[in-house]
Amino acid sequence: MRHRLFTALAFPPDLNPKIFDLRSKITSNLDWENPQKLHLTLNFLGDISDEQLPNLRSTLTKALSPFSNFKFHFGFLQTIYRRHEGSYLCLTPDQEFQDLLNLQEALKDSVYHLGVPVADRFWPHLTIARVPKADPVTTKTWLDQIDSLDLKVRFTWPVKSIFLYESSNDRSGTHFSRITAYHLV
Repeated sequence: MRHRLFTALAFPPDLNPKIFDLRSKITSNLDWENPQKLHLTLNFLGDISDEQLPNLRSTLTKALSPFSNFKFHFGFLQTIYRRHEGSYLCLTPDQEFQDLLNLQEALKDSVYHLGVPVADRFWPHLTIARVPKADPVTTKTWLDQIDSLDLKVRFTWPVKSIFLYESSNDRSGTHFSRITAYHLV
């Protein structure tokens, strides 16, 4: 059996009020992410077989062993317009986030020798909403309306655990399941 896997940070539930406050200020037609699905992807690992999974888990454990708890700050609300793909609304860090970059790089390097394809670029962001598919003019109008709002978003995300997630799709949409937790010291 194959598993579609990725490593990620789970959004701390105690920060949900910050997201709900932001939602209440934006009146555009958006498909808001379910709070249980909020996460920050570190590495998409692709399809991993049952046979590869034990080696992957031990590799991730070793890669994460030097890391301790840290935190970073979010403060930018961004709209991403992609004409032929889905557009979305996301939050991005606003201050130094070198610890996050170091963590992502260590995970990427650790799985590379396993033959797992990893992205060359890492852009830390939290997708909070998707723009419903519409004609490009309508989509761009919605995004411009959001960009014109002077919204202040500021919160601290404490990083205490990294998760290995499995992604699956069915008629009701995409679902994420945590299959392994790696706790930082």
